[in-house]
Amino acid sequence: GYEDEAYRAATESKLLGSGLTAREAMEFVQRRDVPPGSVNVVTLDKDTLPQKRTFRGAWQVAGKAVEVSMERARNIKMAAIRAQRDEKLKATDGLFMRALERGAPELAELKVKREALREIPQTINLGAATTPEELEAFEPEWPA
Repeated sequence: GYEDEAYRAATESKLLGSGLTAREAMEFVQRRDVPPGSVNVVTLDKDTLPQKRTFRGAWQVAGKAVEVSMERARNIKMAAIRAQRDEKLKATDGLFMRALERGAPELAELKVKREALREIPQTINLGAATTPEELEAFEPEWPA
């Protein structure tokens, strides 16, 4: 988050003004940030990282750069859609229960809406998005 970036920027500023050589500063950062026992640690220039962190969990090293694995990004997006769907279902719980208790005419409409919400993940094709930007912009058509 922002606080983490601000901390890192402040730390970097302190390191650069500390009299450490670039190599010593890099060793310090690696000791601080790389978990013990890590293997295949690669140091990358921050300019090679994707600008947006939406699909941070889908990043993968490709040579001297980082790219987004679209397969993993689609899984992340689908999980987010399911979470949104669950919130929308939860928002109808009270209405549904009250309509059920009263035998209200809107009960059938609520049943249809809730079923449509449950089916959302099966009705969308995230494979059509070929870039992280397209995937991030995608929004399912939520039932009214």
